Amino acid sequence: MIKLITLKPLKPYFFGGEITFNDDSYIAYSRKLPQQTTLLGMLRKTLLLQNHLLTRKRKGYWIDKENDELAKKLVGETSFDIKCNFDLGVIKRISPLFLVKNGKKYFKRLNLDDFEYKDEILWNLKENRAYNPKDDYEELWGYFFSKNDRVKESEIFESVEQIGIQKESEKKGYYKKISYKLKDFEFGFLVEFDEERLEEFKDFTFKDDIVELGGERSAFKMKIADESEWLNYDEFEKHSFISDVFCKEPLKGGNVDFAITRDISFGYLYTKRKGDRLVFRKNETVYIYEKGSVLFNPKDNLLNHINSFKNLQKIGMNIIKE
Repeated sequence: MIKLITLKPLKPYFFGGEITFNDDSYIAYSRKLPQQTTLLGMLRKTLLLQNHLLTRKRKGYWIDKENDELAKKLVGETSFDIKCNFDLGVIKRISPLFLVKNGKKYFKRLNLDDFEYKDEILWNLKENRAYNPKDDYEELWGYFFSKNDRVKESEIFESVEQIGIQKESEKKGYYKKISYKLKDFEFGFLVEFDEERLEEFKDFTFKDDIVELGGERSAFKMKIADESEWLNYDEFEKHSFISDVFCKEPLKGGNVDFAITRDISFGYLYTKRKGDRLVFRKNETVYIYEKGSVLFNPKDNLLNHINSFKNLQKIGMNIIKE
């Protein structure tokens, strides 16, 4: 069973990102996109709530002891951990994040139509010169990479500024918070459920809802629709990153002839059992390569390394068109 999930922000949203400091003031910038772990966390929490296995109490949400085993079967026993495998219960896999407009799915890509890689140089055919990342790096969102249906990021995301005073600061400090709105677009991703595991839940519920994403608990209207098939990755450009990618190997030297990438910090919370309680721990921040990155002539050992993280591919990461 495959479902299409769309998320429409009900107000400007904020996903933890970069913070810059200046004397007694600072600016906090939201990321434009939620991480795959954010989508997974929202999905697991929604399933628990809608199937009455999560109880809201004074200090947050709790799974009562009598529901513990059933909750594990529904969404898995362990939280996400980049270092090891984990079970997701009835969730078989989720897809990389995309954008949705008028029923069409848009994916992040780089504009390389006027470029050709030859003789170990990425050549700008239009201007007859070598690729310059400062001038030529252009991020677009395309309908399955169609050359006739592409949108610039400036036509999708609108920044919203909020200025305030740090009340707890010893000095009079100010902050500026940069959130985002979507212009006529929605976030989207697919989820595939394990139908054999679903048989244990006769009254399984998964329906439209209002959900919260990120540490700032930004509100989104979630809609669910049936989807007939999974994403066809054959429609994508060769060796393009359809999702964010975690990779321990360097994208240079003997691993790949040339690469156009951007990296971002990747952090997540995981739970650890301490006696009868589950406590949250923050992982050590790592860096991942953004979706839309492109490799030119990668070696098999690099592609095999990226594909070796099967646990990440289950949650829509490390998806690359080969």
